Amino acid sequence: MKYTMLFSMVIVLMGTTHSDPAFMIGINGNATTITGSGSLIESSSFRPGLGLKLGFEQNFTEHISLVIGAGLDSRGEQNTLSKNLTETIRQETIEQIDMLSLQIPILAQLNIPLSFFRISLFGGPDCGIFLNGKKYREKKVYVPAVNDQPARVDITKDTLDFSRDIKMLDCGVTVGFGFEVKTGVFGTFFLRPTAYIGLLNILQTGHEVENNVNLDGKHQAFSVSIGYKFNIRQKMNDVSDYKTSEKPKTSESSSTGSNLDAYRNYNTDSQDESSFGL
Repeated sequence: MKYTMLFSMVIVLMGTTHSDPAFMIGINGNATTITGSGSLIESSSFRPGLGLKLGFEQNFTEHISLVIGAGLDSRGEQNTLSKNLTETIRQETIEQIDMLSLQIPILAQLNIPLSFFRISLFGGPDCGIFLNGKKYREKKVYVPAVNDQPARVDITKDTLDFSRDIKMLDCGVTVGFGFEVKTGVFGTFFLRPTAYIGLLNILQTGHEVENNVNLDGKHQAFSVSIGYKFNIRQKMNDVSDYKTSEKPKTSESSSTGSNLDAYRNYNTDSQDESSFGL
């Protein structure tokens, strides 16, 4: 307990001595997939997606900071499944899974400032909340020629609700590095490549094997974010400077009033002395 209190006091002290908060906003492009064992998989590929990111960065020292974010990510995967229905009839299924999730990372960050730019290394837990999911499936059944019947390919397409097959919560680890360039006193432009490694099986137990690419699966994603980071302290300083700039006007007015009163008193005294001489 005493070590926890000591650690908390150190963090608070670091925050008060070098507090430099910033607000981050950006977009990202990603490539995601679901890994795991699945005997039906013939080939698997990454699915491209997009995301919107918001974040808050608190610098405790020049080299250490904490980033807490929230973002909407479009994720999923693309796969080809294959199995034999009979000894001569083969079925091939092409699937694309589209998922929308809310990602909440909490990242410890090591910063290396270099002149007008900064390099950073970061990592930490990343929790995901599943919001929506669809699966687009195309089945091809290859039927060979039999007797007088020619060979044919039967094609069917359908869209499935993937929400019932996936768990609501996901948890993993996000690691990456960042590159920032100062654009003035108000903020910096940033570029942040990241990798997400899922730790939990995201598929529900008891799902139908044929309706899922993997018998069990963990999410993986690679993304690159670009955006802008606004310095909150600079905004606060601007407001403070504005209030401070108003004060001299008041002092000047007071000074002017005092000079005017002194001038009036001087005239009154002068008149009294003139009257006494008369």
